[in-house]
Amino acid sequence: NAFKRRYFSLQQLPDGSYALNYWKDERKDNLKGSLNLEGCLSASKLPSSSNHSSSSSSGGGKFVIELHFVSKQVLQVAADKEGDQEDWTDVLQRAITASNSVDTLSCYRTKLFYRNT
Repeated sequence: NAFKRRYFSLQQLPDGSYALNYWKDERKDNLKGSLNLEGCLSASKLPSSSNHSSSSSSGGGKFVIELHFVSKQVLQVAADKEGDQEDWTDVLQRAITASNSVDTLSCYRTKLFYRNT
């Protein structure tokens, strides 16, 4: 499956868990979906040699992050830049392990690509 460009925002929910919301474009007019991270075990960067490299203009990303869920589902998202990959991996891992305390993670927004594996 090819990556599709989507724009993501991490939001802390009232129960203290986090959701990864995504839209088709930057306007964020219509929410395309929301992934509750409550059942997510980890967020990890794929090594560069494992990344699927294709140009951003064709909808592919090359800096891949894998989200592993209790259900054994694996979701891949990818950033345009290595720095974004590192930032998102850190923020997602912190959200996964976060307690119910209020956190600044709720303001993290940028574009990523995603695909189901």
